[in-house]
Amino acid sequence: MSDRYAAQITIGGEIQQKDLTGLFNAITDEGISTEWDGDPFQPQHEKEILCVLNKDGHLRLCDTQASDGRFPDLEQWLIAHCIPFTRASEAKYENDAVVVDYRPTLKQLISRAANNQGNTLISYEGALNALILLKKKETEKATRCLEHLLRPIVEPLPPLKLLA
Repeated sequence: MSDRYAAQITIGGEIQQKDLTGLFNAITDEGISTEWDGDPFQPQHEKEILCVLNKDGHLRLCDTQASDGRFPDLEQWLIAHCIPFTRASEAKYENDAVVVDYRPTLKQLISRAANNQGNTLISYEGALNALILLKKKETEKATRCLEHLLRPIVEPLPPLKLLA
C-alpha cells in the first residue's frame, strides 16, 4: 500500500489535437483537480483546458492525497508524448520533498531536493564557496562552482499550446 501526500504537476509544451482525448483520459483517471481539495478535473473539450491555464500559460493540477506524491499514469502518458512537465511532491514521513522535471530534450526525469513550497534546495556550502570566489573576483571559478551546483540545467517549462 502506498503513502498518500500532496503533489502538483504543471504541464507545458505543445499538445497535438489528435492527442487531446488521451490527455483528457489521463487527467480524469488520476482524479486530480485544478485546485487543492477541489473537485476532480474531468476535461472533455479543449476550451476546458484553456480556461484553467495559469498566468504563465501552464496547466497546473494537484491532489492532497496523491499516491506516493506522484501521478504515475499521467506522467507516463506525458513522457510517451514528449510533453514537458514539472511535478512537486511534499515531504511526508521518511520521504523528502522533491521537484521532478521532464523535458524531452533531457531524455530523462530530473529529480531535485525541494521544500514543501516546491523550491529547489542546493548545498549551502557550495553556494558559500561560490560567493567567496565572487568576492575574490574569481568569476570563472565561481561560475563553474554554480554550474556544478545547478546541474543539470533544466530549461523553463514552456507555456502549454494546443496545436491543430
